[in-house]
Amino acid sequence: MGAPKQSHALELYSQHFDSVEGNTTFYAVPKASTQAQWIESVPDSFRFCFKVPKSCTHARTVDIEALHQFRALVERFGSLIGQVHIQLPPQFRWRDKERLESICKEFPNAALAIEVRNPVFYQKGEEEQALVYWLRENQANRVMFDSRGLFQETASSEALRDAQRKKPRLPLRVMATSMTPMVRYIGFSDYESNRFFLDQWIEKLAQWVGEGRTPYFFMHTADNELTPLFLKRFRNKLIAEGLPVEPLPSALPEKGISLPDQAELF
Repeated sequence: MGAPKQSHALELYSQHFDSVEGNTTFYAVPKASTQAQWIESVPDSFRFCFKVPKSCTHARTVDIEALHQFRALVERFGSLIGQVHIQLPPQFRWRDKERLESICKEFPNAALAIEVRNPVFYQKGEEEQALVYWLRENQANRVMFDSRGLFQETASSEALRDAQRKKPRLPLRVMATSMTPMVRYIGFSDYESNRFFLDQWIEKLAQWVGEGRTPYFFMHTADNELTPLFLKRFRNKLIAEGLPVEPLPSALPEKGISLPDQAELF
């Protein structure tokens, strides 16, 4: 898919939402001309949360060239960067923290979101305690991955079965270790089934905002077909609860939604 088409999709997306997870950089850093088109496609208030390339986080050794290319991207996007997202591989242990630190030091002025997928960091043992202490000391965010809805839903479609095979099934850890907590919510395919979990998140988001934090909340479903509508309803509930949600350039219709998902954006 060519960059001009991507830029048009991103421009449309940014009229309805104020941030996006940039998964494309997990696989490759786009060329400078593509980056420039993305920057021109969004308002100044929009925020990108790009992932560090997996050749830096998942390979045997850090890909220094890719890391420097990614750093240049972060510098080019400037204030449009919401967070630098570091997704660590399932085999990452705390004994490997020097690798994490070597990546983090490349982004001294960026908010960092660290996602761990090894079950050892969900057992309330020494390694999890060491991680949480380090995150707080370094003002980095622990990514909260909430996949309860995904795994409670009956796998009645290929999209659901595929998502349940690929997504990590780990206990939910709810904690703000810095000022911009990040939540990645993967829920049920219908909105009503999500209400119980989303109401819990509204309470937590309100608490964080009251503490002066700026949370990032990303929502997905297995196929993402109705996710834009779910997010509209969720935003309306946040506003009704009195949270200071910024107005967006365009309002989503209740029907006839034709917005791109992230695969089309990037």
